Amino acid sequence: MTDNVIQIKDLEKIYGSGTNEVLALEKINLNIQNQEFICVLGPSGCGKTTLLNILAGFEFPTKGFAEVLGNPILGPGPDRTMMFQDYALFPWLTISKNIEYGLKQRNFGKSERQKIVNYFIELIDLKGFENKYPIQLSGGMRQRVALARAMAVDPAILLMDEPFAALDSFTRERMQDELVRIWQLNKKVVVFITHSIEESIKLADRIIIMSPRPGRIVEILTLDSARPRDISSDECVRVARRIREILHLVANN
Repeated sequence: MTDNVIQIKDLEKIYGSGTNEVLALEKINLNIQNQEFICVLGPSGCGKTTLLNILAGFEFPTKGFAEVLGNPILGPGPDRTMMFQDYALFPWLTISKNIEYGLKQRNFGKSERQKIVNYFIELIDLKGFENKYPIQLSGGMRQRVALARAMAVDPAILLMDEPFAALDSFTRERMQDELVRIWQLNKKVVVFITHSIEESIKLADRIIIMSPRPGRIVEILTLDSARPRDISSDECVRVARRIREILHLVANN
């Protein structure tokens, strides 16, 4: 019996053909276990989002395979939800209705939907904002709603594509803290794409470091320290220094 929720074996992704062929990902091998928080870190164009899209079922590998819960990924599924850089909220729906949307699509009963919505409204600290619309909320509040909507349908895996990149630095730090708090209460597998070394150190159980295109996994760092983490601590500074050394090395090869 394996604890692996995601298995990726010899995965490659090629775009185009002939003289227009671009090798985006090369020989990706990775197993992700139950309740792991994984950050994928690397320079722009290294294939991080391509890898996430393959896990989401939006794209397919050219070679190799990716499996979720022992099954090949053939397309999007209820075991995975995606959270993007923008909020992707429905502007014509209230906060409660946005969180409820996925539950209605999956035919949850009305009373169960209300119970789940109430739970997540409390969890993201937006009690009193249930009947507001996204335009009436700050960026950080909208992203909290997006996180609640993603988690409300109880996926096995949460896929996050730089969800805090558009936020100011203070709000981004608050959202990182919120994500850690919510993840510790509702432990899901999280695959989180980021350009930020500090963000990856603050969030991850393991940091997957990728090379410039073609994207390859060049190193995997494990962080054992308890959360919340102080990125100015000696351990976090040491890890940050090691990540920078790796990224500079692969950039010059």
